Amino acid sequence: MEVLLSDAGTQMRSFIPTITPLSLETGSQLRVLTCTFDREAYHDGLYAALGMAQPAQIMGAVVKRKAEYLAGRYLCRLLLQVEGQAGQVAIGPQRQPLWPVGWQGSITHSGNRVVVALWPDRSGRLLGLDLEQWMPTATASTVQSRIILPDELDGLAAHWPSERLLTLAFSAKESLYKALFARVGHFFDFHCAQLCAVDDLSHRFTLRLNQDLGEDLLQGKQFTGGFFAGARQLLTWIACT
Repeated sequence: MEVLLSDAGTQMRSFIPTITPLSLETGSQLRVLTCTFDREAYHDGLYAALGMAQPAQIMGAVVKRKAEYLAGRYLCRLLLQVEGQAGQVAIGPQRQPLWPVGWQGSITHSGNRVVVALWPDRSGRLLGLDLEQWMPTATASTVQSRIILPDELDGLAAHWPSERLLTLAFSAKESLYKALFARVGHFFDFHCAQLCAVDDLSHRFTLRLNQDLGEDLLQGKQFTGGFFAGARQLLTWIACT
């Protein structure tokens, strides 16, 4: 990995100063990279400099979107190169990443940070990652009813500020959606699952389905995920088979 990272070039090092591996403890076949990017250092020429195509869906986007897209796809390419794979992760009609045959992954970004995971399709693992800024109190009061059911958070991590617990519920459900979308094949909203346990010591949480989403995704099925709680951001993930 060190060889690949050191070969990024001067322009890319200005745009992405550091790239760091992460361990999510979900299996030895899982590789995860995170980076921060400098939006001020972004320009469209970076795509050509890296030999990467800028998709039509991104060409007309604002600079922030172009920058986070390039940073995420660049990390994807680094991970694929480590596995001896060439090519680029394209974007699908629903803005989903189109992974090379034999591989699956997950991409998330918030603010100026990106996290990308890659794993072999043969592992049978479904993984969802989600990175969020901590929700401000004013935002939390506005969106709470769309994210959780009444009394859903009662008795959970009582020492957490309510807006932080709501952020965890939001991010955990986003991770579940990303993990299950390929299997479910259609949109499902936040009320399809509820947060039913949070363990601060192990940095784990549990979600429970409130309705059937498929033959093997029945009401009551539980999913356990993990989280990293930083000063400004929260990263959640769910790995399931």
